Amino acid sequence: MTNVVLLPDEVERARVRLAQLVEEASLDAALLLLRSGEVAVSHSERKLSQADTLGALLAANFASAREIARILGETGFNSQFQQGQNRHVVTHAVGDGWLLSTVFAQQSQLGLVKVLAARAAEDLRPLYAAARARAATEPTAGAPPGFRAAASSAIDQLFGEKS
Repeated sequence: MTNVVLLPDEVERARVRLAQLVEEASLDAALLLLRSGEVAVSHSERKLSQADTLGALLAANFASAREIARILGETGFNSQFQQGQNRHVVTHAVGDGWLLSTVFAQQSQLGLVKVLAARAAEDLRPLYAAARARAATEPTAGAPPGFRAAASSAIDQLFGEKS
């Protein structure tokens, strides 16, 4: 498992893009999620309670949809829509490791939300590609100095090998 880390300027670019999406589409919130469900960046117009739990559930739901796609002979689904009585959610894949979820009220235009969210997911794709490339070449990017040596030493001690 690689450690995909967003650099501070990338986090800021993602925040700006999410804020723009929330404004343009009249969303309650936009969440950039890792496929694990961890909220990487978010922007919301109203307090979003339990955002971490929501992120985990949305990611699990998207993973379930990938399995449904596989059973149906599809390579995967790029987006997902959930309709509630008062709130709706549209989730788009951003590359193969991130998700962009939007939460919005019934008054927002579904078609507009889908188009703008898809466009935002595409705009965020270069950030994902850069973070993924960095993780592939620097597996401990973003880790504190000395982390690799300390981790290696701890693993050696755990398995009784010389340190």
